[in-house]
Amino acid sequence: MPQYSFNGLTDSGTEPFNPALDGISFVALQEPGIHLAYGYDGVNFYAYLWDPTNTDPENPPFVIIPNDRPGGSDGAFIQLTLSSGIPSHASTHQNGGADQISLAGLSGEAADPQPPKAHASSHVGSDSIQDASGSQKGLATAAQIQTLTKLATLNVKIYYVGKHGNDSTNGGKIDPDAFLTFGKAITEALAQTPSDTNRFVIRCRDAGIYSENITCAEFVSIDAPNAEINGTVDLHDNMIFKAREVSGVSSGIAVEKPSGQTGTTIAYVEKIDVTGAATGCANNATAGVLMLNAKQIFFDTGVGVGATTGTLGHMHIDIGDIYIRGNNGTALERDGAGTMLGKVDHILELGSPTGTTGVSVLGGQIDVNIRCIVADTAYNIAASATFSAFINDLTGSRINAGTDNTIVATDLAIGGLQYAESEGQSDDDTDVYKTKLTLNTGLIEAGDYRVGWFFQHTVDDEGAAVAAYKVVADEGGGGEQDVMPEINLQPYSVWDTCSGFRVITFTEDTHDIKIMWHGSVTKDPNTASIKNARLELRRVS
Repeated sequence: MPQYSFNGLTDSGTEPFNPALDGISFVALQEPGIHLAYGYDGVNFYAYLWDPTNTDPENPPFVIIPNDRPGGSDGAFIQLTLSSGIPSHASTHQNGGADQISLAGLSGEAADPQPPKAHASSHVGSDSIQDASGSQKGLATAAQIQTLTKLATLNVKIYYVGKHGNDSTNGGKIDPDAFLTFGKAITEALAQTPSDTNRFVIRCRDAGIYSENITCAEFVSIDAPNAEINGTVDLHDNMIFKAREVSGVSSGIAVEKPSGQTGTTIAYVEKIDVTGAATGCANNATAGVLMLNAKQIFFDTGVGVGATTGTLGHMHIDIGDIYIRGNNGTALERDGAGTMLGKVDHILELGSPTGTTGVSVLGGQIDVNIRCIVADTAYNIAASATFSAFINDLTGSRINAGTDNTIVATDLAIGGLQYAESEGQSDDDTDVYKTKLTLNTGLIEAGDYRVGWFFQHTVDDEGAAVAAYKVVADEGGGGEQDVMPEINLQPYSVWDTCSGFRVITFTEDTHDIKIMWHGSVTKDPNTASIKNARLELRRVS
């Protein structure tokens, strides 16, 4: 807007009124060329007529012409002086004011949050959510709502247990409302009459320690993969039990499928740790099968895994390590006429217990693969019992009064071969025998074996003393027998070869076969050397 000054009119009486600066507004009137100017300077309100086309040389353009308005009438001029300015009136538009502003009929959103309007407390009948349109439901379609309803129905068959739970006040249907004990959850599940078509799961997601003895129920599984049960667990038919650890048991059986069961039970336990005469896990059921999967089992003087009563229950095992800590402990035991099948990585002693047994078959049959057994008695087979096993490595005696179908990898079949080699050169200039090469047979059966040897040797040519070489084998009881009697060699500056074989009768035990040699210091020192040594053991009968 251009800035105009008006003769005779001043703002506060000191300078020409400037409409652009002093808030004067202009309105064109119906009469051509005549405008109404009005303004307010904070104290005075003005209204006057002016003619922007005036060419009067005595009055520059755009001046007020109070007396020259066409038509002969005087130009109107109003000056209204207010003692205190125009009063504030915002409150009249606020709540309770005389001119309160209403949002009714206005579009858009208010700047401040608005309270929700009243709505129905339930949606049934004509107001059913299921009958609502997709837009009325928002993001949830009818199919989605039905899916959620199905999920809620499925969740009815799950009970939750947690260390944050409460048996007195909680309902156990969701994790935040969990029970505190497995016993409470089992009781609630039993009240729903579990069956083959109405199965339940008790779920625990925390890693808490639960000090309670658990008596499981048929068709009610327990899923607690991170929890430790400090107490006994009595399994039942047609269920799955899963826990990180079962411990705290010093007598009886930590994890047992008791008598009277005839169905299938599956148990996953990472660790079973019992003390005293307690048994780690046993299937003492009348019939049926217990399938055990465990990483580690620790026990003292009792039994690691087995059937400890004369029952017919069948058992499948998949076990990492079984550790015997106490005297007279037995890792695997079968007492009844049933069977035990599966695999074990290691059966080992911890510490120095005595009277330990790796496998005891007192009845029925055990058929397993075992990578390693280390025990005083590797296995004991009673009359009418059968032990069928493939064992990679075995340390301990073998007792067999029944049927022994074991294959021990370290045992040599007739014609089977073991050997040891050492290619590097070794030197000696003393009178004391040194060992160049040892072949450890591992535990072998009693029988006749052919021992073969080969090595290259030389003695330096200083002096006239001799070097000595021999091949020996221990007899299992601390004694030693010659395989190749000692030979004495005069100084000889070139490499020579010595080889041969001999049939030796060995007892059932582990044996060391050695190539040995020494130089001489009797006169001028002689250095005896040996290289490319080889020993072979082949079973003859």
